[in-house]
Amino acid sequence: MVRLIIEGREYFGFVTDNLSLPYNTIASTFGFSGLDDYSPVPLRFPKVEVYFNDDLLLTGVIVNQNYQSVSKPTLVSVSGYSKAGILEDCTIPLSAMPMELDNMSLREICDKLLPLFGLKYTVENSVRDLMEKKFEKTNFSYDKKLKSLLVELANERGVFTNHLANGNIHFTDSSADNLFIQEHFEDDGVTEMTLDVDGQAMHSHISVLASSDDEDITEGEYTIRNPYVNITRPIIHTMKNGDAIDVKEYARLLLATELRGIKLKISTTKFIKPGQLISVKSERLRLPNVTAFFVEKTDVKEDAKGLKYEMECVLKDVYSKKTVKNIFV
Repeated sequence: MVRLIIEGREYFGFVTDNLSLPYNTIASTFGFSGLDDYSPVPLRFPKVEVYFNDDLLLTGVIVNQNYQSVSKPTLVSVSGYSKAGILEDCTIPLSAMPMELDNMSLREICDKLLPLFGLKYTVENSVRDLMEKKFEKTNFSYDKKLKSLLVELANERGVFTNHLANGNIHFTDSSADNLFIQEHFEDDGVTEMTLDVDGQAMHSHISVLASSDDEDITEGEYTIRNPYVNITRPIIHTMKNGDAIDVKEYARLLLATELRGIKLKISTTKFIKPGQLISVKSERLRLPNVTAFFVEKTDVKEDAKGLKYEMECVLKDVYSKKTVKNIFV
């Protein structure tokens, strides 16, 4: 069951309108409805904790509230996001200007910006060196939302920007290779499974050219093959900041981005947190062999029959650096 705690007080009798728990994003979102006594005073931005049984899922704040005045009792709706969601809405405060971010590492930039909003962050050991690597120039403007700034800088280093249940930002790599399968799904016993394959998003050969920032001199090149495309569909990406990441690593990241064109959606009665592996076998979905998928997002909703769970999944290869094999062959 979903449990809702606002400013330390647990509430009962509410309806879960939506609870969206994505992986590889800076915040989760929620929406609940309940009777009048469940709603706090507007615009206090109260702290919210959301649990599934005793497992903490989200720590954040209520941002939006909706009230009605009618003759019969009505539900009051509240919604919001986990703590780092504020970075989606805000820029650096004018009181902190001027601010110089050039020739700083991503760690130094986080140390400078996140305390302005009372936020903390953690770093996976595998990306500590990348977090310490300095940027000569940052694509920074005073009116730029902080989420965009941090995510763009992290992407330049091949670092994923995630968030934890306590609301803190978490920087990690793309490795799902050490995860274990949490649940197996087949045609029988599942409410619905859908496999969407976007061939237009894919190319047979992904080439990367790394060039100097100053004179646009090509410093390196590499081509990676996409095993899912057996016709000629090439594409070239120019890598302007040649010192950001190795061309081979960047090409593998671009392939991972293209592999997002293969998406699996599952509606089920079992709750599975994002960031975990499941396996699927389905003749109807053209998956005759057991195939590992990474749960990238779980949405929780409630209707008259109770809670239901909808998962969005991508291939495990999206979160791996290993050689990609075609699952349909």
